Amino acid sequence: MITPTLSASFRPELGTYGNGWRTLHYVDNMGVQRSQDYNIFEGQPNGYPSKGKVGSLSFSLNNNLEMKVRDKSDTTGTGDRKIKLIDNLSASASYNFFADSMHLSNINVSANTTVFEKMSINGNMMFDPYAINARGLRYNKLTAPRLMSAGVSFGYQFSGGEAKKSGEGNNNQSQSQPIAVNRYHPETGEFVMTEWLYYADFNAPWSFGFNYGYTYNRQYQYTNEQLIVNHNHMQTLGFSGQLQLTKAMNIRVSSGFDMKEFKLTTTTFDLHYDLHCFEFIFNWVPSGQWQQWSFRINAKAGALADLLKYDKRTSFWDY
Repeated sequence: MITPTLSASFRPELGTYGNGWRTLHYVDNMGVQRSQDYNIFEGQPNGYPSKGKVGSLSFSLNNNLEMKVRDKSDTTGTGDRKIKLIDNLSASASYNFFADSMHLSNINVSANTTVFEKMSINGNMMFDPYAINARGLRYNKLTAPRLMSAGVSFGYQFSGGEAKKSGEGNNNQSQSQPIAVNRYHPETGEFVMTEWLYYADFNAPWSFGFNYGYTYNRQYQYTNEQLIVNHNHMQTLGFSGQLQLTKAMNIRVSSGFDMKEFKLTTTTFDLHYDLHCFEFIFNWVPSGQWQQWSFRINAKAGALADLLKYDKRTSFWDY
């Protein structure tokens, strides 16, 4: 099924004197007269509007792809069922009527699908429809679209130890409960203090997930009268895990691995403890540029969270 979309937009020229735009005229060291546009509000928190009048027409095509196969569970032999191959495949671009040249924007293509009913796969590509000169600069001539960037990512999550519903299971004592063990002296037979044994509850809810990402981009560099094309590749592998030890305590760990630099990315440990009316939160980044730790105790009520609190932290610049 293909779904076309067409939309139009217009924005007047906002790069005016009243919006802070100025032009500086000067003569460079070679004696050439030059001019430079700047805005007096640059660096301010509220920002400023960009220059240029825009009147664009945007268009896109969205498509989902399915396959119809015979349903083996149908005893009549005439039944069928649908299998999704691509949940969404789309291509989009826009045309700016007021641009000085190169009215057509880059062409973006994206796709996503789900396999095994749990793993989501996403991909994207960007194409440049204009040609480049001997110095790697674009100019106003349409040509076969060139791939400028691309990326793909997917992830999967495992989970288990979900709490059983009421009434399920047997009536035996839960493994999470302490068990009393009476001990006696092997020679005198005297009673020794009761020892309590605690067993780990492996039915505690837990989850573990990973994600993989790959990106590519193309860059042009003109050096020593020669055009050099740089193909940049980056791969990252991320993973995270979560374990709920008790109803009140939750632990989460997340990290990743940069496959290009061959080193771990930022690793974080988070501990959350529910103190009924209050909550305790601990965060730790053990290594890397952003290493830090912090803990916080605050009221759970939203109106009191910033009033009844104790916050202690240290940042990477303290090391």
